[in-house]
Amino acid sequence: MPWVACGLLLTVAACMASGNETPLNEALEPVLSGGHLSRAEVGVHVVAVASGRVICSRDAMRRFIVASNEKLVTAAAALEILGADYRFETALYGCGPVRGGVLRGDLILRGGGDPTIGGRYDDENAIDVFRRWARNLRSKELRGVTGDVVADDTFFDRRYRHPNWTRYPAWNWYYTTTSALSVNDNCVVVTVEPGLEAGAPASAAFAPASAPLKLLNLCETATKRHAIWFDRSAGEDTIKVGGHVRLGSAGYSGEVTVPDPPLYAATTLKQAFEEEGLRIGGRARVLPAADPALYEEADRLCLRSTALPPVLHTMVKRSHNHYAEQVMKTIGAEAQGVGSWEAGAAGAGGMLRRIDFSDDEFCLDDGSGLSRENELTPALLTSLLVEMARSPYGPAFAQLLPVAGVDGTLGRRLTEAPYHGNVRAKTGYLSGVGALSGYATTRSGVAVAFSILINDSHNPPGTYSMRQKLDAICRAIIDGA
Repeated sequence: MPWVACGLLLTVAACMASGNETPLNEALEPVLSGGHLSRAEVGVHVVAVASGRVICSRDAMRRFIVASNEKLVTAAAALEILGADYRFETALYGCGPVRGGVLRGDLILRGGGDPTIGGRYDDENAIDVFRRWARNLRSKELRGVTGDVVADDTFFDRRYRHPNWTRYPAWNWYYTTTSALSVNDNCVVVTVEPGLEAGAPASAAFAPASAPLKLLNLCETATKRHAIWFDRSAGEDTIKVGGHVRLGSAGYSGEVTVPDPPLYAATTLKQAFEEEGLRIGGRARVLPAADPALYEEADRLCLRSTALPPVLHTMVKRSHNHYAEQVMKTIGAEAQGVGSWEAGAAGAGGMLRRIDFSDDEFCLDDGSGLSRENELTPALLTSLLVEMARSPYGPAFAQLLPVAGVDGTLGRRLTEAPYHGNVRAKTGYLSGVGALSGYATTRSGVAVAFSILINDSHNPPGTYSMRQKLDAICRAIIDGA
């Protein structure tokens, strides 16, 4: 059952329409009129959670680019549409009879959008997960497979990279690819080590070694210089490594995205099984198209089931873009029958309409906020926050948010009293865009939902400067409301 209601919005709209200036509006003016903010577009909205009373409103009905504050909508939509008990499932099927300890057919790895099979925030990588599967099968006397390892990623579409991310480097893990079969955040780890002498080629390799990639090593060993770069063009399977690695140093390692996530998952599973002594007679490949008939006679051999709440926890608290896109496409697959960005946005937009928002108040384009086509109003975000606080998901939703001075992307911000531990909010940053929306209790004891959105295209400040501005506004809200 939907948890949404529209009473709060009517209250908010009525208060905003009155046009009355509040004391907090006046208190914010010194903060907003100085430095870069005097030329920036700034929206601020503060609402008392209990009553819905508007405490502060500045350009609150104006649409802003919101960066990672988009993840608040993605998380709320996931809880309403998928439900808190939803589980992502990744399964391995055997197609064919087992005779003499050998599967006479293919292994099919069927993906359900799980973003947690390996990656920077997981305790084990995908090789570890799949080797455990292999050991389990060996304990049941399976020794080999005559056929292929087939990746079935048809739960999602095959647009692996969002079309509005062209301004971002395709190789960088922060802008990684999306697929119903995703392992290791759809990244490999590239390691660069110095050669034996200055001027010698550096040593470079990626892991897992079975990944369907090529490596072009242009990096050299140097006496003093130590600057290494990676590159991979969108859609290309060659990783370029260049620059200089200092002689005698420990070198460097970093993550680089893969262009074909399902094939990467299949090759990783094949490598893991072979390392555990399970012989694979065929190759790794991707299922050409959805084929439900494949599973009519297949046996499920292994299953990984991942709950939604910890996925949302990593997505929001750590602002993990890959998780957000996996969740957005899952919303589309479950609500619209198509695992695409468009279908996911349609599902999330439907949730916002049920809260009584009109189409001119929002534009949803991806799940993470990387696209600059995502636009929301400060009033929408505060209304969503209040609705979540009043919903059955209220406590769980609040726990997703970073806590000032404690954890997540706010762990080193607002560390002094009375802000430390008091502010629970989602951060957001793109070039020229800053966002901070969440909950706090003011010095006067009022629990509020707030949203601060900054769009500064004239003279965009760096990340640190933008954070300082957002934090200054947040302090003024807590001190003055």
